[in-house]
Amino acid sequence: MTIAIVMVVYNEAIVNTPVYRCFTALDHDCFRLYVSDNSTDQAILDQNVEVAGIRYKANGGNIGLSKAYNSWISESLNDVDTYLIFDQDTPVSKGYFDTVLHDLQQNPDVLVLVPSVTAGDLKMSPLVFDPVKIAVDGDAEHAEAIMFINSGSVIRSDVYRQVGFYNEAMFLDCVDYDFSLKCARHAIPIKRLNTTLQQNFSGVESSGLSRDLKRFKIYIKDFRILQENPEVSEKSGRLLWKRALKLAVKYKSFAPLMAIRRNQE
Repeated sequence: MTIAIVMVVYNEAIVNTPVYRCFTALDHDCFRLYVSDNSTDQAILDQNVEVAGIRYKANGGNIGLSKAYNSWISESLNDVDTYLIFDQDTPVSKGYFDTVLHDLQQNPDVLVLVPSVTAGDLKMSPLVFDPVKIAVDGDAEHAEAIMFINSGSVIRSDVYRQVGFYNEAMFLDCVDYDFSLKCARHAIPIKRLNTTLQQNFSGVESSGLSRDLKRFKIYIKDFRILQENPEVSEKSGRLLWKRALKLAVKYKSFAPLMAIRRNQE
C-alpha cells in the first residue's frame, strides 16, 4: 500500500510544519510526503527545495489551494493507493497515522475517511446536512450529505477517478465543501476516523482591516462558486452577510458589506 501525504505550504518552511515533523518520525514505509509549494518568499523557497526525503514541487507563486493539490494528485494517481490531505498548520500526531492505517485495513470498502475536526469548542467537520436533493448516479433523490474539511481527510485514489479533482475555479475557500458535494452525488462511502484534530485556521487572528478585507473578498468569490451547486440553498447567502457584519462591527467600517454588494454587480 502506498499512501501519499499531500501538503500545500505558503511562505512557510516545510521543516517547521507539524506534518513534516511527524512524517520524519514515522516507522511505516508506506507513507510518502508530497509538498506543493505556493510560496512567494524566495528565502523560504530556497530553504524548502533543499529538504530531503520528500517529493517537492514549487508552483512559481500562489496558484491557489485547488491547483496546488491537483498538481500532485493528478501526477501521482497511478502510483498511489490513498491520499492524506493536509494544510501546513494542522497539528497532527503519530497516533493519527496509526489510526489511518488501522481504519484503512478494517474498512476496505470505505473510500473516504474523515477525522473529527474542532477549532476550540467549535465542531468544524464532519457536518451532516439534513437530507438534501442530490442527483445520485443521475437520479434525483433525497440523501444525506456529509461535508468534511480537507485537512486530515483520507481519500482513496479511486475517488478522484470517479468524481474528479478539486474545483480549480476556487482559490482557497469552500474547496472541501465543493468536493464533499461531488462525493455525495456519486454516493461515495464515507466513514469517520476514530481520531480528532484540533485545527488552527490560517487568518483567524486579527491582521488589520486591509488584510482581512482582502481575505474576505477571496472568500466571497469562492463562496459564490459553491452556491452554483444545486444542492446549496439560496439562503446560504446569509453566511456571507453574517461574516461581513462581524468584520464591519470589528473594524467599524462598511467596507466588508460593500464588498458583497460590489460582487453582486
